[in-house]
Amino acid sequence: MKTRVARRLSPEEVIRKISEYRKIFKASSPNDYKAGLREDKMEEKSTLAEWRELMQAYQAYEEGGELDYVVEEDLNMDPQTIERVFTRKRLDLIAAMGHTEFTSISHLANYLGRDIKNIYEDLRILKRAGILRLTRTRRNVQPKLLIDGISLVFR
Repeated sequence: MKTRVARRLSPEEVIRKISEYRKIFKASSPNDYKAGLREDKMEEKSTLAEWRELMQAYQAYEEGGELDYVVEEDLNMDPQTIERVFTRKRLDLIAAMGHTEFTSISHLANYLGRDIKNIYEDLRILKRAGILRLTRTRRNVQPKLLIDGISLVFR
């Protein structure tokens, strides 16, 4: 069984991917790369298109927008791990974060009517699974959901 998520990349991940493409293609941007591209190289074209999309998404982010780049990926989780990570309370937490942006962990705990310590532990587990990130602001740690959806694939 696979766990497939639609996940938003963080700014750091986007920068890392752009840097990797610059090294692979030995060019500063997809528009600078021309040598070796032939019509029969569909994979290369696809990679260049992804590189272009990453750069456009990051440019929009730098101009003050939200970073909006979503990838679909499979998480390597056996059924027991899925059961441990996606408990009922953690799924409720994920659903709440999908509907509302929370400014702090205590804001999220109050919203869900749960203890801050338990919420923090759930957030740490979900962070390790790649489901969310915790961003330090001036006074708080803000939980940010990185996924748009979760699917279980049986075949």
